[in-house]
Amino acid sequence: IAKQHGPQCSEEFITRWKKALQCSIDYAVANPDEAFRIYAASQPDKTEETLAWEKNCWDKTCPVLSVDQEINQEEWNTFAFWLNSVVSG
Repeated sequence: IAKQHGPQCSEEFITRWKKALQCSIDYAVANPDEAFRIYAASQPDKTEETLAWEKNCWDKTCPVLSVDQEINQEEWNTFAFWLNSVVSG
């Protein structure tokens, strides 16, 4: 979350951020084992058991990662409505 009126709120920053994010997602989808290996190498304190569990989760998550960074307002509104109902009880 960016501070209001901060540089992270500029349209240029947001566009570049979304492009970089999508590039990383595209790489991960194209190279899921390598992407997880890179992640695991950056987590030296995790046990093998934890990494095995996370790899299993990654294998299930990777195929459903976003294909673009565009937000469908109707889907977002539906999600927000659902989340509000869950939080409100």
